[in-house]
Amino acid sequence: MTLIKHNNLLNLDSLIDGLVDNLFSRDVAPYTVNPIRNNFPKVYVDEGEKDYTLSLAAPGVKKEDFDLSLVGTVLKLSYKTENKSNKFFSYTAFNKTWTVPDGTDLEGVSASYEDGVFCINIVKPATTLPKIQKIAVK
Repeated sequence: MTLIKHNNLLNLDSLIDGLVDNLFSRDVAPYTVNPIRNNFPKVYVDEGEKDYTLSLAAPGVKKEDFDLSLVGTVLKLSYKTENKSNKFFSYTAFNKTWTVPDGTDLEGVSASYEDGVFCINIVKPATTLPKIQKIAVK
């Protein structure tokens, strides 16, 4: 097989590629809603020595829009936003649940929201060693 280098002055292939890329990479958010891009923010789980930290990227969401609840060992985070700017309406909703480890102090779960990042801190359950009981041999 022989490779041939093309030196085309018009370079029609790259011109068509550029037009197609431009057409399909435009942001058409005011006209359509892409549920994959809009409803699934990034969530990072970090495990420290004493706790777990869940960080959710949610820029532009107000603190009041978040709803965090703990039912038994199920932690549920959700939010809804509504934007009515420039004659267009957009609505975004997010729901996510996690199961906290058994033995977790449920009163030790806390949350904060700062600079577009919502953080949930869950204190790890205390690890206890099994009790060793000596048995006398008769």
